[in-house]
Amino acid sequence: MIHSDIVEMPITQGGSRCLIIFTDDDPRGPWAYAMRWKQDAPQNFGHTYAWVHRQFGAQITRFLGDNGRESSPGVEFDTSPPYCKGQNYRAERRNRTIRES
Repeated sequence: MIHSDIVEMPITQGGSRCLIIFTDDDPRGPWAYAMRWKQDAPQNFGHTYAWVHRQFGAQITRFLGDNGRESSPGVEFDTSPPYCKGQNYRAERRNRTIRES
């Protein structure tokens, strides 16, 4: 399962406003992409999906996110309820770590 969430950050010199983080359930390895707009999330999910398939020969079968719909065909998409950060705790914890550093 992949956990995901989008973090809004101060605008960088490159113009990025958001950061999307994907965290794998098993080794808890993160992948992060800087984005200018939240609408870029599906494209970044596609990059992560292809990278996991290429590197590990595995398919992403389940995805947990917050109603962002960063999914792809063939992937079971689970959503956490609004304002319920506990259900997507791995992604939320990673976001808090990045914000505090």
